[in-house]
Amino acid sequence: MKGVVPVRLPEDMAAALAWVAEREAVDRSTALRKLLAKGLDRYVAEAYAHGEISLREAATCLGLSVRQAMDRLADLGVVSNVTAEDVVAALDAARRLGP
Repeated sequence: MKGVVPVRLPEDMAAALAWVAEREAVDRSTALRKLLAKGLDRYVAEAYAHGEISLREAATCLGLSVRQAMDRLADLGVVSNVTAEDVVAALDAARRLGP
């Protein structure tokens, strides 16, 4: 879903945004979207690391598959809280479902 979100930035943040836009050779809207995506990644990673959200919730929030979310979180230094028991239980459930 695309949307327009008007936002007022303090001068220091607006200057930082202009700096990022110039450094990345993009317009300010693109720079802001990049910064928001990076911030969202960190926010979700912290929430997952603290056990506040599940891996599936993290994946949904990031718009990724569970596997992709695991990779993204690992790239951010977040160790998965999926245990060996969780994996065994998932495999057992899959086997019960059949081929």
